[in-house]
Amino acid sequence: MSTESEPVIVAAVGSFDILHLGHVRYLEYARSRGSYLIVVLSSDERVNRRKGFHYHDEQTRRHMLETLRVVDQVVIGDTDDVFQVFDRINFDLLVIGYDELFSESRLRSELDRRGHEKIRIEQAPFFAGGFFKKHRYVAAYLAHQAQIDQAPDQTERL
Repeated sequence: MSTESEPVIVAAVGSFDILHLGHVRYLEYARSRGSYLIVVLSSDERVNRRKGFHYHDEQTRRHMLETLRVVDQVVIGDTDDVFQVFDRINFDLLVIGYDELFSESRLRSELDRRGHEKIRIEQAPFFAGGFFKKHRYVAAYLAHQAQIDQAPDQTERL
C-alpha cells in the first residue's frame, strides 16, 4: 500500500494485556497497511475502568509490544480522553481490531471535530488464534495460580 515517496503511518489501538497470536496477527495486518506502525496502548487506569483489572502493567505491556518487529513505536494513551493521543501523533490510517465494538460514524465525527479529517478508519478482519483462545489462556493461568497457592511453600529449595 505504501510507496517510497509517500510513507503511510498507521495507528493500532488496544490494551494487549495478554499478548497472543490474535494480537500479533492484528498488528501484522495493521503494519501491512502502511510503512510505519504506531501502537496506542491503553493505560493501566483505562484498562481497569474497562475490564476491572489488568494482568500486566502498562510498562510491561509496552515492552512486550516494542519487541515485536512489526511495531515501530508504542505510545500510551490518555486515561480520560482516548482521542487526546491522536492530537499528539500524526498518522494516516487507524486500524481497529476485529473484536472492537465501535461506531465508525461516531469515531469519524470525533476525529473530524478535532481536525483529523484526513485520517482513514479501517477495521481489521478476524484472525484465528485471537480472542477466543485468550480466555483459555486466562483460565489455564488462573488454574495454575490456584495450584501454586495451595502447594506447600518450597522457597527454601530455590
